[in-house]
Amino acid sequence: MKQPIRHFLRILLRLLIVWTVDAIAMYITIGLLPGVTVTGTSTLGAAAAAALLLAVINLFLRPIILLRALPLGFFVTFGVGFLVNAISILIVARVLPDFQVNSLLSAFIAGVVFSLINTIITGVISVDDEDSFYQGVVERLAARQTYKTKT
Repeated sequence: MKQPIRHFLRILLRLLIVWTVDAIAMYITIGLLPGVTVTGTSTLGAAAAAALLLAVINLFLRPIILLRALPLGFFVTFGVGFLVNAISILIVARVLPDFQVNSLLSAFIAGVVFSLINTIITGVISVDDEDSFYQGVVERLAARQTYKTKT
């Protein structure tokens, strides 16, 4: 009986760490880019809310779109991933009144900067992707897909 509780607590701790890293990355992104702003009093609070909402949107949107782009090749999938991130950031800006993004270009640059900062932070603190929920979703969806190979 201890194993399921321990596993649940481990997942919960990982989610909190990832959310904290995302919030810090979003906070830094907001500070670096003039096209991404916060109008409320708490930039860190808005960054945490934006990071949480971005994670939820990416949870549903990103794996499906990336799997559809996968047969088009690595570079297309890579570009689509950044475009999906930009669109997700624009959706967050529409939902959260304190979080504002000026344009699609600002959202695209914010997505790149956010991803870069996030990668650096997770690399420094060694957050592994072995237990990543996103990885599990993508692996399950990819297992169901049939791909045609050119011969």
